[in-house]
Amino acid sequence: MQKIIVLFLFFPCLSFCQIPNKNQQLKVVYSIEYEKIPFKMRMFKKHLPVESVSYYSILGSRNETSIDIKMMNEHMMSSTIFVENDSLNIRWEKTLTIVNDSIVDSRFLEKEQIVEDAETSIVLGENKKTILGYNCISFSVENDSSKINGFLAPDINGKGKFQYHGLPLEFTMTSKKEKTTIVQRAEIILTEPLNRKKFILTEK
Repeated sequence: MQKIIVLFLFFPCLSFCQIPNKNQQLKVVYSIEYEKIPFKMRMFKKHLPVESVSYYSILGSRNETSIDIKMMNEHMMSSTIFVENDSLNIRWEKTLTIVNDSIVDSRFLEKEQIVEDAETSIVLGENKKTILGYNCISFSVENDSSKINGFLAPDINGKGKFQYHGLPLEFTMTSKKEKTTIVQRAEIILTEPLNRKKFILTEK
């Protein structure tokens, strides 16, 4: 009887400690470093995005990247937003490019979200690291075209293939075909009230 009471008290605590909880969203600002890129892209390296902003909640995830550059007397601003809504099973992608105040490219895609196998190829390691106050463990995941390794935080709810493992906070992505290596590191983690509009994307 005593064991039953202990279990009853323990499991609600696990649910309550989920990060973020049902009324919150997590905002993570990642730095982006390009360790290796194809030769044809090297001259444009300084114009590539150096930061991305991601939002995670019970509804899904959102990722934003942008660039703002001046080159050859041209001012170009470009932004890309990806949103995956788990409850609606929909994925959106929106790209907007403006040159000298004129829209030169605008794309909006909506399609059914691809359900990933949450257990595919993820290997948890023994190395540990504290990142922005979160206890993290090493991981790696690999397929025919790419490899990712780094550190994830088990206390934070992961998305997609990471949903049973945690959220990656520092990771290196290597594309085998394009011979590209990109490193992303969480620089800021904020817990905010849930904004449902962040997880819906419209064309306008």
